[in-house]
Amino acid sequence: MYTVGWRGVLDAGKPLECAEAQKRRVYTLHPWLRGQAVGEAQRLGNFVRPSSASCLSKPAPNSGLT
Repeated sequence: MYTVGWRGVLDAGKPLECAEAQKRRVYTLHPWLRGQAVGEAQRLGNFVRPSSASCLSKPAPNSGLT
C-alpha cells in the first residue's frame, strides 16, 4: 500500500485512522483517490532530493571514486 499516513480524512465527521483496513476501504470506495495516490507514488522525483553541483564535483572521503 502506498499510503503511510494522512491528515484530514473524516468518516461521519470524525478523523479516520490510517490503518490498513481503513486505507483499503477508502481506496475501494474512491478509486479516483487511489489513482491519484498511485500516480504520485510512481513519480520518483517526489522521493529524491535534488543534488547540488558541489555534491557532484567532489567525491566523498573513502568513497572509492577518483
